Amino acid sequence: MTFAASGSRAELEQLPAHLGSYNLVFHHRLMLAAKGMYLTPRSRILDFGCGSGRYVYDYRDAGFDAYGFDIASSVELRQPSDEAYFRFGLSGVPGNVPDYEVDELSYRIGFGDDSFDFVFSNSVFEHVQNHDLALREIARVLRPGGLAIHTFPARYGLIEPHMFVPLGGVFTSLAWYRLWALLGVRNEYQRGMSARDVALANRRYAESGINYVPVPRLLHCARAHFPEATLAPELWTVGSFRHPLVRIPAVAWLYSRLDTVVLWLRK
Repeated sequence: MTFAASGSRAELEQLPAHLGSYNLVFHHRLMLAAKGMYLTPRSRILDFGCGSGRYVYDYRDAGFDAYGFDIASSVELRQPSDEAYFRFGLSGVPGNVPDYEVDELSYRIGFGDDSFDFVFSNSVFEHVQNHDLALREIARVLRPGGLAIHTFPARYGLIEPHMFVPLGGVFTSLAWYRLWALLGVRNEYQRGMSARDVALANRRYAESGINYVPVPRLLHCARAHFPEATLAPELWTVGSFRHPLVRIPAVAWLYSRLDTVVLWLRK
């Protein structure tokens, strides 16, 4: 495991200037430092659900050995040789089809066992349709003692962040979606659509594009694959004015159910 046992904030701030202090790389390093862990240039990192590949490049620009995985390719490669940094599930139908389903028999993160020191995802777990399968694969590619941090919107967040519908991940009836569509609620892809079509699109998306499992069920699933699996909402707010409050157990409980889930895993 290539983590440093000690470090300093000055070391954390040694990032390329264009990344800025609010870059996810910087944020992750603060989160890890709060637990006494520090990445080193030898640390091998995986972005689970890498999308365009932005965070993989941010980590590589910061001097780390970073890679990405997703169910299908939407990576914006800087150059063709960068394909070596990415792997894709490529099972089932293409990833841009809302009814995408992972084939449990063929689904695999395309890296060997014990390959990574740190695995992260950002706004990915709310889309995962089979958390047990995903967590099993993440555990497989992590080295013994390796860490994972997964951050994603909470099930009971006031506004569902993809459809913009209030409590859209909890109340999924067509009538609920139609009500908000009639009130003008749209995401960027739904402008110009009728209220009926928006409601139908949101209903379909709720059935196959998002999967907000209750936190206790997620933790139970994670603990089947990781010796240490817990919520750590205080890490997501490191450096913010909310940080002291989130250390209060009752506030942390609410935060993980109404705002952002921070799943902390250690193999």
